Amino acid sequence: MSDQIISKRCYKCKQVKPTSEFSKESSRKDGSQTACKRCKSMYHKEYRVTDKGKQKHREGSKKYQKTKKGKQTCNKAMKKWDDLNPSKVKAKNAVNYAVQIGKIPHISTQICKCGNQANHWHHHKSYEPECRLDVVPVCRVCHRKIHSNNHCVLHHEIHAAFAN
Repeated sequence: MSDQIISKRCYKCKQVKPTSEFSKESSRKDGSQTACKRCKSMYHKEYRVTDKGKQKHREGSKKYQKTKKGKQTCNKAMKKWDDLNPSKVKAKNAVNYAVQIGKIPHISTQICKCGNQANHWHHHKSYEPECRLDVVPVCRVCHRKIHSNNHCVLHHEIHAAFAN
């Protein structure tokens, strides 16, 4: 007779499930976690939307990006993005060069429309060669809002404020 456990009760949902429904945990006597995969997944989804969960995720991501595997993954993702967005890359490079030669001031000397310190140059017209230096200073928060589909009003306000 085998000592292998074939099912166990999830402490969250209280249902008896096969051990295959539980993730492994070598520190436990039976070798599996106390909550089933579904309950654990729901817990993590709820936790990730809390401030503490977001902070922990950011910390974990930064830590992972410093590892050899994390650097390779990030480099692959950046290369893929660059390959898919050549006009954006050229526009970004044009702005960086213009800052280097003094044609555009450094972003650290600029203030966003919301009053916060600017961190990014936003290409508010297009990425085409004739518009590559048509940029406005924006903070991280406003830049994210501009590019999100939910804040097209802010996007139009920025365009209207800097239209020639």
